[in-house]
Amino acid sequence: MTRGRATSVLYRVRAAHKRRTVGEIEAMAAELVANHDPVKYLSRAEATNVVRGIFRRCGYAVAEHGTKGQDLDLIAVPWTDRAGIPARIVDEVVEALEGTVLRAAEPGEKPHGRLVWTIVPGGRRPHDLWYLDLGVMCPDKYREDAQ
Repeated sequence: MTRGRATSVLYRVRAAHKRRTVGEIEAMAAELVANHDPVKYLSRAEATNVVRGIFRRCGYAVAEHGTKGQDLDLIAVPWTDRAGIPARIVDEVVEALEGTVLRAAEPGEKPHGRLVWTIVPGGRRPHDLWYLDLGVMCPDKYREDAQ
């Protein structure tokens, strides 16, 4: 722990408990620092790893594309004969990212039968407004069902 961080915590504890002794305040500050659970934010790389892991398990390969500006563009391509149903896999991704689907393209709306979801993941830094554009090539065996 850095001296500045400990001092900052100590001053906050002192302000909240002015009638305590210095020893009590220092003990409270040490406990606060020891039990401090830093906020963990979801990075684009971590989101990519989550998506890749879920889709790989379901028979897809995932690649990045696009400008990587305000959004994270990923494309999932069926890679094995056991490639699963895209909508079910995307539901699993949304749950894993604690996200919200903003928009889902209707099947057949995009070229080559590509299905697209725009997902806002939970756990992003408040000032980092990136979102996930996830395109999934629909396996032939599900194409008629998707349309």
